[in-house]
Amino acid sequence: MMLYAPPTLMREFNVPSSTAQWLTTGFMLINGIMIPVTAFLIETFTTRQLFLYGDGHVLRRLTRLRPGPQFRATARRPHHPGLRRRRAHDPAADRAVPRLSAPSAADRR
Repeated sequence: MMLYAPPTLMREFNVPSSTAQWLTTGFMLINGIMIPVTAFLIETFTTRQLFLYGDGHVLRRLTRLRPGPQFRATARRPHHPGLRRRRAHDPAADRAVPRLSAPSAADRR
């Protein structure tokens, strides 16, 4: 199965064969560690306990995060052109923003 991964990784990420081989080796090593650990945790704890621990851990880490000044500046004005509010219809702006859904009947006129 991993025989077909390196050429695809090399093509998609534009990396040499040594880097693709290193990535696949790291992937297999992590799987070799995580599969037995997951089996042990499932045998030792209930699904509810594992879920509550994982959920609590994520929430605890999220509450410790403090946004820095750069985040506050970014949050005030979005940089993505699709998130900006347009005040008037501008056909040039419609061409600049890629559509994520099919055009409505009003757009087809």
